[in-house]
Amino acid sequence: MSQQNNGGTSAVLKGMIPGAFGGMCCTIVGHPIDVVKVRMQVQAPVVALRGTGAVASANSGRTTIVGMLRDMFVQDGIRGLYRGLYAPLLVTPASFAIIFWSFENA
Repeated sequence: MSQQNNGGTSAVLKGMIPGAFGGMCCTIVGHPIDVVKVRMQVQAPVVALRGTGAVASANSGRTTIVGMLRDMFVQDGIRGLYRGLYAPLLVTPASFAIIFWSFENA
C-alpha cells in the first residue's frame, strides 16, 4: 500500500515540478514587458500625436516599448525592470503547476 502512495506522490510531483518551473520562467521573462505596459497605461498623456493614436508623455517622451525599456534600465537599472516581481512569482508557478498536473491526469 505504501508503494502505491509513493508512486502516486511521485506522479503528482512529476507533473507539478515542470509546471512550476515553466511558470517561474514565464514570469521572469515576461515581467519587464508587463511593467512597461503598466507604466505606459498609468503615465499622464501630454500631447496626442495627430492621426496616430499615440501619446507622448511628460515623463520620458518615449512612446515605444523599446524606448520605455531603455529609459527604465538607464534610470533604475535591472531592479526597475523587475519591480513588483514577488507577487506574480508566487502565484504564476503555482497555477502552472496545477495546470500541468491536471493535464497529466486528464
